Amino acid sequence: MTERNFKKELCYFTYTNMEEGGTTEKIDYECLIGIISELCGRIGQLESDIETLRWDKIRELESQIENLNHKLGTYD
Repeated sequence: MTERNFKKELCYFTYTNMEEGGTTEKIDYECLIGIISELCGRIGQLESDIETLRWDKIRELESQIENLNHKLGTYD
């Protein structure tokens, strides 16, 4: 997995606010929306992959059960 620098991607920076005193933090919200959109897409793909793997495993187990039934001489 590639390491990502989210502070850099978000154009994160801080500056000292002379008027109010204290430090202000800023990010680019369009970049934030882009990162969130990318993550949502990846989550959707992972959910799809999990569902595919789940059904593959179910078919595999059904096949194993059918083979065992044939070996035992029982049929549904």
